[in-house]
Amino acid sequence: MKPFNIRKSEKIRKKALYSAFFLIVFVILGTTAVSASPSDNNLIKKIIRPQHKELNIYLEPHSVPKIKFKHSRGNDVSIDDFKGKVLILNFWSTSCGLCVAELPDLDKLQKSFGHAKFEVISLSTGADSLPNLRQYFLKKRLKNIDVYLDKNKALSKSVGVFGLPTALLINSKGQEIGRVKGFVDWNSFKMKSIISELIKEARIESEEKDKNNKANSKMPFNRWALPMLNVLPAGGELHSEPSVSILMNQSLKQSNIVSQTLVKNKKALY
Repeated sequence: MKPFNIRKSEKIRKKALYSAFFLIVFVILGTTAVSASPSDNNLIKKIIRPQHKELNIYLEPHSVPKIKFKHSRGNDVSIDDFKGKVLILNFWSTSCGLCVAELPDLDKLQKSFGHAKFEVISLSTGADSLPNLRQYFLKKRLKNIDVYLDKNKALSKSVGVFGLPTALLINSKGQEIGRVKGFVDWNSFKMKSIISELIKEARIESEEKDKNNKANSKMPFNRWALPMLNVLPAGGELHSEPSVSILMNQSLKQSNIVSQTLVKNKKALY
């Protein structure tokens, strides 16, 4: 009979503990969509300790397809409907643990910047229906961001989203100017500084547009600015007058000639 090996038994015990630990982590991540609460999100972050991804800013902006997706109210919208605002188009799913963990951060970010010139579009690409997603947001106490659904993943496929979470940074003109794949610290100083600068640019553009519209609406009508027509009248002298005046004079002359002709014909009959 072989003697009992204490070291070997310790190794077996450690392996069993590690296996149990990773099994617990897997169960937590797998059941997040059903029973996750705000405290669970903090637990997930502590356990997996994800590395924050950096935002990749493009040298040139990219156009975003005008593909429709569903708003929580059931109506169809596209990125064009949000022009004038800086957007974070966040692709996520309830089955994605990291996606769920960063939703409260996005909700807090929306609250910080308000809705006037900034919008977080939390676009679900999963199989959940809109009623279920609305209920899910209520359960998670997400009060500042709305639910959106990318049915059949139409928009996510068209912009090349193949992993979750993925977020697109879109300027006030509706162009994609950056992208980040993975977990992000949305409330970091760097991220907030980028968004603040974009919102500032959007406000300046909006103010300039309003000024131009007001200036155009206040311009007085100048009839002498109408196109000029050179007309050679019966006297043979060349005159330049506004085209509207010439047409009115010509029509009056023609009407007088017609009326005089009718009077002559009437007298001839009698």
